[in-house]
Amino acid sequence: MNKYTATVIANRMEQNSCRGKREYMSMREANDGAILVSRRIGESLVAYQCSFCCLFHVGHRPSRKRVLAERKLKKYGFQLGKTRLSPEEMLTAVREKQQNASEGGRSCK
Repeated sequence: MNKYTATVIANRMEQNSCRGKREYMSMREANDGAILVSRRIGESLVAYQCSFCCLFHVGHRPSRKRVLAERKLKKYGFQLGKTRLSPEEMLTAVREKQQNASEGGRSCK
């Protein structure tokens, strides 16, 4: 897998993972949101920490195709981002996100 292919795959994953979804500041808020939306639409949704913006979103469980693509990217050394953050890293990520949003820039990394 070359770098271009890996970048294209990662960009598609980001579009499905982060863009256009509501952002929650904590896993607890995201879990509450998942329960409410699941009841409203009648489908099972889960809360997760986004690898791209480091905040939390609600969505469907990852498909087998996505899991295999993530494994392939990891195998070739292409990392999507951190999925587990310390409290200090989380606070820094939230501050950067808020600063980027106030500057009108794109907030996901």
